[in-house]
Amino acid sequence: MAISIPLQFADLLDQSPPLLVADQISNVAFAVDLVINFFTGYLDVKARLVVLDRRRVQRNYLRSWFLADLLATIPFDVSR
Repeated sequence: MAISIPLQFADLLDQSPPLLVADQISNVAFAVDLVINFFTGYLDVKARLVVLDRRRVQRNYLRSWFLADLLATIPFDVSR
């Protein structure tokens, strides 16, 4: 996908059915990953503890990788 998407945007590669399926699978995988990260604990390096408290986990995720993960789930090529 890292190679095919830029080529598709530059109109150097046509979207074939296998590429469309692979693209949809990756979109679903990113969405599932986004949801899972809201429930996955993290390591608090300063306290040397694994944090499993749901509110703290969610707050930490929202402050760290949430925006990047959210942008990765947006299917930018739907209009094509």
